[in-house]
Amino acid sequence: MVTYKTIVVPTDGSENAKRALEHALAVADRNHAELIIVHVANIVSAISNFDQTPISGGYVSEQIAEDMEETGKEILNDVVKEIPTGVKVKSVFEVGSPGPCIVGSS
Repeated sequence: MVTYKTIVVPTDGSENAKRALEHALAVADRNHAELIIVHVANIVSAISNFDQTPISGGYVSEQIAEDMEETGKEILNDVVKEIPTGVKVKSVFEVGSPGPCIVGSS
């Protein structure tokens, strides 16, 4: 049987992410593995949605980045609160492209 030492669990706060976390918790419990909960703010993608909006002095993009960081950290805190005591857990907030950031967090 395969033994896992570390399990990376990306989250965006969605129902699918919650189901993935439940599965990861079961695997972590069986293997006494550490969970790394990751949230990635893809700010470039979010800002590109505003490409038709004049951005004076970068205020809009700066505000989007701040909002995404605040929301992402809230999501991580909410997820970590749901982890049972006794399970090793680390939370990681990253800014960038989700795929490379998630892989790099392990």
